[in-house]
Amino acid sequence: MAVLEFKVDTRFLKNIVGKKGETLKKLNEEYDQVYIKIPTVESNSDIVVLRGPKEDIEKLKTYIVQTLEAAKHHEVWFSLINLFIYLFQFEFIIN
Repeated sequence: MAVLEFKVDTRFLKNIVGKKGETLKKLNEEYDQVYIKIPTVESNSDIVVLRGPKEDIEKLKTYIVQTLEAAKHHEVWFSLINLFIYLFQFEFIIN
């Protein structure tokens, strides 16, 4: 049995949990031998804890990290689109 703890950006925890906890439920089913502890908003923690067979926790960590990176990428892209729209509207108002 292995334990792995790693920091996450708490803004993106919802991407791991999913709507109504559906994503987390699926992860618990797929990795049924792994204990997954996701910090709550109230805990003010940014540490995810995985405990179980080493191979499974490594796979699960890879999935979580990829999910968080995709969420960060999406946030940046969305911010750029909003900036473009704002600048376009500003240019339209000036002219």
